[in-house]
Amino acid sequence: MSEKNGHLDSVIQELNQIAVPDGWVRTPINEIGDVRLGRQRSPKNKSKEYPTKYLRAANITWHGIDVSDILEMEFQPKELKSYRLRHGDVLLSEASGSASEVGKAAIWNGEIEDCCFQNTVIRFRPSEAIRPRYSLLAFKHFARNGVFSRVAKGVGIQHLSADRFSAIPFILPPLAEQDRIVERAEELISELDAGVASLKRVQANLKRYRASVLKTAVEGKVTEEWRAKHSPKETGEQLLKRTLEERRRKWESAQLADYEAKGKEPPKNWQARYKEPDALDTSQLPALPESWCWARISQVGHVQLGRQRSPKHHTGTHMRPYLRVANVFEDRIDTSDVMEMNFTPAEFENYALRHGDILLNEGQSHELVGRPAMYRDEVPGCCFTNTLVRFRVADGLDRDFALRVFLAYLKNGRFQKIASITVNIAHLGAGRFAELEFPLPPEDEQAEIVRIVDELFSQIDAAELAVQHGMKRAARLRQSILKDAFEGKLVAQDPADEPASKLLARIQAERQAAAPKPKKKSTQRTPRVPKKITQRRGAIVAYTIAHANGKATRKSEALGRTKLVKALYIAQTHEELDLQFGFQRYAAGPFDEAFYKLEGTGNKNDWFTTKERDNFGVTYHPADNTDSMCEEATEFLGDRKDSIDRLLTHVAKMDMKQAELFATTYAAWNDLLIDGREATEASIIEEFYGWDESKKKFKKPEIKKQLKWMRSEGYVPTGKGERTETRTKETKLPSKRRRKNNA
Repeated sequence: MSEKNGHLDSVIQELNQIAVPDGWVRTPINEIGDVRLGRQRSPKNKSKEYPTKYLRAANITWHGIDVSDILEMEFQPKELKSYRLRHGDVLLSEASGSASEVGKAAIWNGEIEDCCFQNTVIRFRPSEAIRPRYSLLAFKHFARNGVFSRVAKGVGIQHLSADRFSAIPFILPPLAEQDRIVERAEELISELDAGVASLKRVQANLKRYRASVLKTAVEGKVTEEWRAKHSPKETGEQLLKRTLEERRRKWESAQLADYEAKGKEPPKNWQARYKEPDALDTSQLPALPESWCWARISQVGHVQLGRQRSPKHHTGTHMRPYLRVANVFEDRIDTSDVMEMNFTPAEFENYALRHGDILLNEGQSHELVGRPAMYRDEVPGCCFTNTLVRFRVADGLDRDFALRVFLAYLKNGRFQKIASITVNIAHLGAGRFAELEFPLPPEDEQAEIVRIVDELFSQIDAAELAVQHGMKRAARLRQSILKDAFEGKLVAQDPADEPASKLLARIQAERQAAAPKPKKKSTQRTPRVPKKITQRRGAIVAYTIAHANGKATRKSEALGRTKLVKALYIAQTHEELDLQFGFQRYAAGPFDEAFYKLEGTGNKNDWFTTKERDNFGVTYHPADNTDSMCEEATEFLGDRKDSIDRLLTHVAKMDMKQAELFATTYAAWNDLLIDGREATEASIIEEFYGWDESKKKFKKPEIKKQLKWMRSEGYVPTGKGERTETRTKETKLPSKRRRKNNA
């Protein structure tokens, strides 16, 4: 088991160590309310005969139920009793890609009539022992303080599971104290929410102020007073002219050097080959200060797209680090995940980065396209890929000023206007970027703009840091309020309150009195099993056989009847598969004599084959129609396939004795819950030994170890399914002849 997942035992131990205030009682969650996982989606539920709205995890937020996006699927009228929501139900997200979001809870206030819920949601229906609003506070405490995230299991998607949720200890106060706690906690949280809302407004204002500073900087407004006191040595227009002349001079020098290296004389009029940048049409552009001018980006620097990634570059003798769009954030290079590929010496000369190069996201989401950052030798000897555009300033342009211009374009949407959209990715385009307009001030004014902007940004950074500290402090205060509420430290106890233990005992007694009595085994002939149920049973058996042949680790041991039946008992009871087996208390654990007839039907139809063991029993093997039955099983299982596969993998690793121990322990525990009796470790062991005389072969430490394993893996019963029936007479194994002809 992963170190990160499913630490139910340690959570239970920690919660059991919390001091219980006078009048309070500690009890598992499923003792104070009904816990149910929602109905899974399946292709068979697409029918529109009984379309019903349902909630999923996405509808549960920290602030309540969001009904802006409600889906529908079919719920049969008989299913509505189990899955219809009632006012006061507390709903929790059972699964999430983020562990911190698992167990996020909200109260259902009847927002939609006749609404049900999916299996990404756990429903807690409070009993008379607990107020819904108090249970919501406690569950928010579990979610905010990491209880649910530690109990959750899974890779990628984290699952709380109804069973693990049910087993978490709950510290229950008297009813009157619950009301006082809720009133005080909601008062404090309301004040906290108001403070957080104020901080968020400040945060939004600072974000707008940062964008405003950049806008006024590139328009020349932040240096209006400075310009009144300083005359430029060179205007922006003169600077641009000098820059272009210098660019031409460098081009001519490079051409002459090339001719000389080749031993050639320059041809007549060779200078005419130089292409001057196209003049910029400024008629639609806003006016700039008198000493400024508009230029094209290509006129004030060099623009280049990075090299494309290719499998042929993944290895080589010249491996170099490179930056990609995942490394370039707003004014920040992230070096936590820098990759390498091969760049030849010639390629390295072309794609190597220099200190001061500005990198912009070429391909990004529409709102982030063009996001810029300056390379400051964070990764020496680094190159870049074609997910980035590199801008290298020309002489006379301050690279820090250029970066602030590009930040302004990111904030005001200028990059978005020129980007092209492919699917969900916006592309800046090196060519389009190079032709974009650029405001060019005199050199000394560029430096002054950078100084003023940096000074204002420093003030904004300090304010944003203060806001972040305020938000973190608010989060800690919220957690503290919830923790104090759950542990009885928020309001004073009143000795006059009826103790929670008495209330809970009364409710449990009423439950036990109302619980259905164990049914006596009927002496009448077992009713005929519907054909579709037989077909479904056969499909699941075929699927189990195929899984065992592919996944079992005990290669020397074929799948036998004991392991198969025990796996199907857990599948029907714990995973709630509709197989309609009537399990009885046999010596080797839960069993249904219908398996004998099913074996004959399976052999006859080539769903699977059985082979007699030398001493007793049979083993199961694939047959001609096993694959087609597996397809039926997969369709029937739907969203439950992963959990069934997990169960079958567990059983495949067990021997017959371990499978017997697993199924019998589960059945004993589940039967206690069905009867309304207390399911402690001692009572489960007592029920286990009362099952059959042969169960004494299992020692108490073995059963305790099995219980611990079941809790850690999420096999915690909740009183679902039918109670295992006590056998009233010995049932003889049918003869071989009967088994061959019992189809």
